[in-house]
Amino acid sequence: MAGNLHFDHHGLAAEEGDPLTGPRLIRLAVVWGAGLAVVAQRLGPPDYQWVNATLSTLARQGYALAWVMRLAMTGFGVLLACGLLLVVREGPARASRLSAAWMLVFAVAVIVCGVFPIAPANEEAARLAATHSRRHSVAAAGMVLALLLGIALTSYLETSSRRRAAHLLALLVAGIAATALVLATVKVIPVGQGLMQRILMVVGSAWVLFAYDGAGAGSAEPGWTSDCRNGGDGQE
Repeated sequence: MAGNLHFDHHGLAAEEGDPLTGPRLIRLAVVWGAGLAVVAQRLGPPDYQWVNATLSTLARQGYALAWVMRLAMTGFGVLLACGLLLVVREGPARASRLSAAWMLVFAVAVIVCGVFPIAPANEEAARLAATHSRRHSVAAAGMVLALLLGIALTSYLETSSRRRAAHLLALLVAGIAATALVLATVKVIPVGQGLMQRILMVVGSAWVLFAYDGAGAGSAEPGWTSDCRNGGDGQE
């Protein structure tokens, strides 16, 4: 059946013969980002507490090994954006292309976070680096919002009840983690910012793999069919 979020049989055949398909680049983006994030955390300073400190702290201005986390963010964002662009171009259903197009906002926000790191711990240096830090904060907020709206949009466009339930579960967990992250940041609840951010990123990465992975093409689960809510242009 054409018009499938996972791509139809034609899309799967293209993936097998072409290493630069959207799903493969998206998988590479997740592996790249997660792998370098783990390396950055392992190389972090002795006083770094991942439960309380966010990943952005490892990319902080003035930190000697900040380049590792910055490379994780920018590489993840660039690879994800390229993969999503291929989905927008190749996706057989307009619903999958629409969802991927919106998630480009998320990918760009991640890139901005990597390019403009937060200010250093030193107060004097922090004042000099305030512009970069503000850009990072705005991009981080936009990244979370784009992810939540992207999951919600994908859930709305999905025609498979089972896959829609998975999208909604991801939205629920990500929404709770995002809310807890905000409340922890403003000291309303005693929950570690780092822990909540990592939960949010793990859920987001897992959802991206689930939503745009072409490995399920031709499976019994139909995913987005040609009669999807936005009047997709696929054919039965």
